[in-house]
Amino acid sequence: MSEERDPVNHRAGRVRLRRILILDDDDAFREDLAEYLTLAGHQVDHTSQPETLTPARMCQIDLLLLDLNMPGIDGVEVLRNLCRCVLSPQVVLISGSDVDVIAAAAEAGRMSNIRVLGTLHKPFDPEDLLTLIGGDAAQEFDRGAPGGAPSEAQVIASVEASLAADTVPVMFQPKCHPDNRTFAGAEALLGDVWPGLGRISPSAVIAAASVNQDLMRRLTLRVVETAARGAAAWQAAGLRGPVSINMPIDVLTERQAASLLATTVRNAGLSPADVILELTEDALYGSSSDAMMAIAQMRLAGFGIALDDVGQRQSGLLQLARLPITELKVDRALIVQSRGTEKSRSILEALIQLGHRLGLKVVAEGVETEEDLSRVKAMGADLVQGYLISRKLALAELIAMFKEWTKPDTTTGDVKAEEAQREDAKPDNAQ
Repeated sequence: MSEERDPVNHRAGRVRLRRILILDDDDAFREDLAEYLTLAGHQVDHTSQPETLTPARMCQIDLLLLDLNMPGIDGVEVLRNLCRCVLSPQVVLISGSDVDVIAAAAEAGRMSNIRVLGTLHKPFDPEDLLTLIGGDAAQEFDRGAPGGAPSEAQVIASVEASLAADTVPVMFQPKCHPDNRTFAGAEALLGDVWPGLGRISPSAVIAAASVNQDLMRRLTLRVVETAARGAAAWQAAGLRGPVSINMPIDVLTERQAASLLATTVRNAGLSPADVILELTEDALYGSSSDAMMAIAQMRLAGFGIALDDVGQRQSGLLQLARLPITELKVDRALIVQSRGTEKSRSILEALIQLGHRLGLKVVAEGVETEEDLSRVKAMGADLVQGYLISRKLALAELIAMFKEWTKPDTTTGDVKAEEAQREDAKPDNAQ
């Protein structure tokens, strides 16, 4: 543990305060790390007893720092237990084991739908942990009071109310060119604040809506409509770039989906050519002929198709050859892994090169540090997206930020200095 830096002053205003639990059998390490995180403003508890991690306790924390090597029970067994929790925290794996072992455990956790935020190899600089938990995948939402997670029925009622009032919260995370960070479009994302619920994870909203196909269809169409209106607004403001929209495969494969989506987009003042529909590897894994036909119809209607989360499973390489996609989005997890191992960097570079050889535009997601940006830029990524550029923003914030970035300097006639752009773009960690 380093004692030279004051984490409060060093990171003031840049890390969202979180409820953290450290599970590690090394008493000195655990206590030092807890002290450091507490000085940074977080609410921290720590233990060496895995059996104390009851489902009720898991609901009371935002982040679990989990040691993989503990006597009596290993961290992988703890991950298995987390799968049984209805509301589980994010996880950062910490270990002195071989980096490939840590990476394998992290991947196994993600495949079990555990929100593994990243890995750290002991010994590590605690500053790296602060950077990690303030990053793009931090999913910054309030989990509410202990035991106070809304029920599925409450979430559905909130979605219905938002649809009726046309207040479905849609925000936008920008994509930029890596050379100069100029605007290149944005991804439409559900906001975190819903009527009657307060802050809630968008993934929880999607999970609840997915149990009713009609509700999921109506929510998707409303997001498409709002996103298209947003893109039309930024085009009117002089910004150029498409809007990307996550598309549930069940909605995509409904009859007449292509014509319905095209009509929705045009009625909002946009062309299908200005919309990229994002589909995940998992959604297309072993996809049916109906899915393949639906994607072909979307391309015929003029929509772009992005394969999202590429790098999470090897099937993505097969999907690249099978599907008429136009954009490849490298998963954030691979960006994070590329910080630590040469093997991951080689895989990342190979994916970017493969995308270009197939004639695809390649987007690097989860770019959170200057080092991330330099790495993917050198590897040839076409676009970048992540917290280094910006968190997700309301439409007005998005337009204002990029209009300010491109405002000519009255004394030099040039665009504002890159350093000023970077400072404006840094997230305030209040998603």
